[in-house]
Amino acid sequence: MRKNKIAVLALVLMSAMGVSCSRIGAPSDAAITTDIKAKMFSEPALKAAAVDVVSKHGEVTLTGQVPNDAARLAAYKIATETKGVSRVNDQMSVAVAEMTVPQPAAPTPEAAPAKRTARWLLRRHQHLLHRHSR
Repeated sequence: MRKNKIAVLALVLMSAMGVSCSRIGAPSDAAITTDIKAKMFSEPALKAAAVDVVSKHGEVTLTGQVPNDAARLAAYKIATETKGVSRVNDQMSVAVAEMTVPQPAAPTPEAAPAKRTARWLLRRHQHLLHRHSR
C-alpha cells in the first residue's frame, strides 16, 4: 500500500512539473508580437508593407496590406516560424498595382521641307522664266 502511495505521489509530481515546465518556455503574446514585428522590419520584401500583428494565446492574426504575393508569403512564413505561435490567421491583402495604359505614339510632325540650296533655287527660277517667256 505504501508503494502505491509513493507511486501515485511520484506520478502527480511528474505531471505537475511537466505542465509547469511547458509554460515556462512559452513566450507571452506581447513577446510573440514583438518578435514577429522585429523580423518583419528586417525583411526587405516587407519594407513597403503595412502589416499589423496581433497575438492572442499563441494565435497570430496578420492584417494590413502588402505590395505583392512574395511579401505576403514572407510575412506568413515569419509568423509561422516564430516560437510560441500555434496558428496564423492571414487576413492580409495584396495592393492592386495601378495599370499603366501605354499611350499611343505622338504623331510625328510632317517632315519639314528640305532646305533649298541656292543652286536649286536658281535652277527653279530659270526654269520658270524660260517657261513663261515662250
